[in-house]
Amino acid sequence: GITSDHRGCPSSIPEDNSRPDHDHGGDNVIDGHEDPSMMAAAFVWPAWQSFTSNSVLRVEGLDDTRMVPPGLPAGPWSAEGESTKAAVIIPLQGGHGVVILGINNRCDYDEKYSNFLELIAHHMAGSISRTKALMEEQSRARKLAELDHAKTMFFSNISHEFRTPLMLMLGPLEDSLRVAPPHMHHSLSMALRN
Repeated sequence: GITSDHRGCPSSIPEDNSRPDHDHGGDNVIDGHEDPSMMAAAFVWPAWQSFTSNSVLRVEGLDDTRMVPPGLPAGPWSAEGESTKAAVIIPLQGGHGVVILGINNRCDYDEKYSNFLELIAHHMAGSISRTKALMEEQSRARKLAELDHAKTMFFSNISHEFRTPLMLMLGPLEDSLRVAPPHMHHSLSMALRN
């Protein structure tokens, strides 16, 4: 379809629909007439409006190169010079964004066509939700593995820290057990075992 740097399909759209990267501040007027290429550069999809209102918007006039950047894909009819004249912007369920789908010029945009496009958007939202859930599950598994590793390291270090002083105590306990009177043998033996 469209390249990632195409001016008609920015990777993100500011909330206020402004396009600071294409704001020419009056530079679009040449000899008293608006320069069509500058007008097309200022075109912004009303995606934010569709997203915030959670409603499907139909955009007309996409074949007007004065308003829309040239080079939008036209499908198999692009060789015949026919480009899409209208599109719909459909908000994706779950707040995942919007999808912009061109309307076939050769088909009537009726309820069946609208339902079909909304079904496409529904499937896209479902795929995004499943992908996000998988990524979150992988992130949780990675965090649990890190926690398990940290716990293992802690206990191996702490056991070493306990073992060293205990080993230093075993020698004197064994010596005390050899020279201790019989009534102390039971207590010293228990200390040595534990």
